Amino acid sequence: MLVNEDYQVAVMNDDSLETFHSLPYGGKEGFLADLIAENNPDDLHSDDVECLLNLADSSGAIYQGLYQSSRPEAAQRPGPRQQRQR
Repeated sequence: MLVNEDYQVAVMNDDSLETFHSLPYGGKEGFLADLIAENNPDDLHSDDVECLLNLADSSGAIYQGLYQSSRPEAAQRPGPRQQRQR
């Protein structure tokens, strides 16, 4: 486990080092993919959904399309990988 000066935590997840997240309202913790897979946006506080959407947006195309029903404008905005391909 690694922690930086901003208290961001990185943990080994199988063979890769990944950021371990904590949602701001409900306090649920985990890797981004697990948090998305295990939580329905309708069951989370809006602050937690917004946090997951921001994390997914900044993580690239692999998460694009998730939770779009919670924030329709996310579907209109290209992800970082799409912007580089143009």
